Amino acid sequence: MVCKTCADENHNGHRDLFRSEAAVECINRKNQAYQELYDLYNGSIPDDIVADYYANVDRTLASELDIGFMDEINRFFEHR
Repeated sequence: MVCKTCADENHNGHRDLFRSEAAVECINRKNQAYQELYDLYNGSIPDDIVADYYANVDRTLASELDIGFMDEINRFFEHR
């Protein structure tokens, strides 16, 4: 049995363990921007503003993998 854990900041949860540092930073920036919009519009962000927000998400960057971590997983399965 092999157990892989990680306590690195921004890489310690189910949703962010596999993401690159650049992806985590991108997501954190977008989450902050969304929170600012949410606060500005008291929780009722107009549809056109929401559409613009999502249109400006760099989906490639936001889904970028931590190659080192993924390589480690691949090596594990290749050598089983």
